[in-house]
Amino acid sequence: MGVVYRALDPKIGREIALKTILTGVTPQSENYAELHRRLEREARAAGALNHPNIVTVYDVGEWEGAFFIAMEFVDGTPLDRIVKGGDPLPLEKINDLIKQIARALDYAHAKGVVHRDIKPANLILDGHGQIKVADFGVARLQSGSITQEGGRVGSPSYMSPEQIQAEEIDGRTDFFSLGVVFYQLLTGRKPFRGKNIAAITHAICNKEPIAPIKYNTQIPRRINQIVLRLLAKEREERYQNGAELCNDLDALDQIDLSSVTLDYGAPPPREDTMRDRTPTPAPRNDIHTLFRNITSDVRGFSVGDPTGPRGRVVRPRRQQEASKLSTGWIIALGAAAVGVAGLAYLLLG
Repeated sequence: MGVVYRALDPKIGREIALKTILTGVTPQSENYAELHRRLEREARAAGALNHPNIVTVYDVGEWEGAFFIAMEFVDGTPLDRIVKGGDPLPLEKINDLIKQIARALDYAHAKGVVHRDIKPANLILDGHGQIKVADFGVARLQSGSITQEGGRVGSPSYMSPEQIQAEEIDGRTDFFSLGVVFYQLLTGRKPFRGKNIAAITHAICNKEPIAPIKYNTQIPRRINQIVLRLLAKEREERYQNGAELCNDLDALDQIDLSSVTLDYGAPPPREDTMRDRTPTPAPRNDIHTLFRNITSDVRGFSVGDPTGPRGRVVRPRRQQEASKLSTGWIIALGAAAVGVAGLAYLLLG
């Protein structure tokens, strides 16, 4: 959607992150004024968030037709780099980070702001071990009638089912995305995968993820349950707020998590390796399709005896197959087909 610059605010000598927003709208466009108002409105909403785990928005503006947001510069590492690096964080640290994010989301949701794009790239771990949630309000700037007419906003692998289906969303969509992040930090893998966006979104809406504990049996069952609850298809079955999630995460402090070793290079369970190879099952035939198939099979046989007018020999349509079947079997199959066809006709009638 644009470029992020490391910049300097000359008035106060402060380093900032300057994020440009490319909209494709020029000052001559009809909806330019509305976009300008909306940008300011969303920036004000994000700027009103004052939380230690949320990147602060300082200013919003425009320069030569390009909009920008000036934000707090965080000197740290996005979580996506940690996952890609293949060196997992200690489980106790992961537990602490998820709690920090949950508190940040709880605070923002109470202010009426939904992030909509929680993913590792938007979660920055600073040098003090504190997580910062970036881009609050930016995802919403991409949604709606101005920038993406009827489009969906978010990163496909981290979107909730209701977000994919373009339903009205609330804060619980952020908790689903947080569940994907939690899963990825534990296993090094995403819970919903596919060869393309269509396959990924289908999996999110229709398939249950493989339990994290199946990748690593050292993962406590309680953490396994928390992750799967976050990833529930129905939002009513997820955690309803951050406080509820933090209560369950706090209970894990009584467990010695330091003894758990996470390994992103561990071999996946068999069901994971077979998942992408399994063909999509064919749709179940309804009674009309069944009847058509039966009548087609019946027409595949002819009655007649080339050696005598009164003989009745059931012969396959293809002559070369006749020698492979005995006459008795053919008659039995034909009778069965006719009987099923008759039953189907009665049911349809």
